Amino acid sequence: MKIPQKRYLGIETYEVLLEHILRGRWKEKLPGERKLCEEFKVSRPTLRIALNRLEKEGVLKKELGKVRKIIVDADQGVSESKVRVIGYLCPIPTSDMLGYTSRKIAAIEHYIHQQQLTFKLFVRPGCFTNSPAKALDTLTKENQVDCWILQQSNLAMQLWFKRNNITALVTGTSYREADISYVDIDNFAVCWHAVNVLFAKKRLRVCFLMSREQLPGDEVSEKGFKQAIRTNSKALGRVYHLSDNPQNISHQIDEIVNSSFRCDSIIVDKTNQTFSVVSHLLGRGIKIPEDIAIICRTESKDFAFMRPTIAHYSRNTSEFAKKTAVKAIHLANGEIIPDKSTLIIPDYVTGESV
Repeated sequence: MKIPQKRYLGIETYEVLLEHILRGRWKEKLPGERKLCEEFKVSRPTLRIALNRLEKEGVLKKELGKVRKIIVDADQGVSESKVRVIGYLCPIPTSDMLGYTSRKIAAIEHYIHQQQLTFKLFVRPGCFTNSPAKALDTLTKENQVDCWILQQSNLAMQLWFKRNNITALVTGTSYREADISYVDIDNFAVCWHAVNVLFAKKRLRVCFLMSREQLPGDEVSEKGFKQAIRTNSKALGRVYHLSDNPQNISHQIDEIVNSSFRCDSIIVDKTNQTFSVVSHLLGRGIKIPEDIAIICRTESKDFAFMRPTIAHYSRNTSEFAKKTAVKAIHLANGEIIPDKSTLIIPDYVTGESV
């Protein structure tokens, strides 16, 4: 009896099951999952990858309970030329996104097309609420997608994909509770490095300005910052969580400057925050970097046109897009990927602000 042998058991299990179905081994319905797992020596998650693919291709239909009905006749066959579909789900149009994000999506689309797969962009704000079940259920039932790439997804979204056993990949860091594969910048390493760049410049009183809304990647960033601070017994660090409006940022900068902390350097989470921080400090007559040094955790092409130019971390759009696309293609093919996290180290770009 033939059993799965290849490294990626999801694909091999699919092929073996399909072969048995088309030869007419089972007439009306498939045996239960436990029996199939025992027979083909695979785990239940691996089996479900194969079953989901057979359902998407119209070979099986899941009915009430756990019964899967066979809806193709023996020797009828299925199309060998079915093109895999990668769906990219985001809350806003690419025209409204930051330049880096829109370039990243375009690069992912280009690479997926190069590999002879179909890329579809879905802009669905209703899927990005705290109760996304209805919108996501409608979206996934109306569109045959082999792997979803999730942009700016919240915990409720990721848990929905996990519970419904729908293949997904997160751009950014996935929530621990959802345990979905993801591709992101190594935020821990970035913040660790930024603190040590400042230490090398004898800057030992460091503030980290972060967004009030904490995502998994932000939590990792904060851990990297705090751990780096702890490595120097003479250093002190403070974390501030603020909203992304200029008034709040200016108020926070005033509080930092007027406090007894005597901050000598600031790491800023986002580019738009950096513009507000720099302009407000200069407006108060505070010199950069003589009085306070600035490093931004992310990037903007406009940093090169500022005076002083801003030290920051530059992401390789092509590398990020390729690794995201490759991982999505593997998942779309039903492959099991042991390492769920793919982390990319960005380049540190020196600037006059440090």
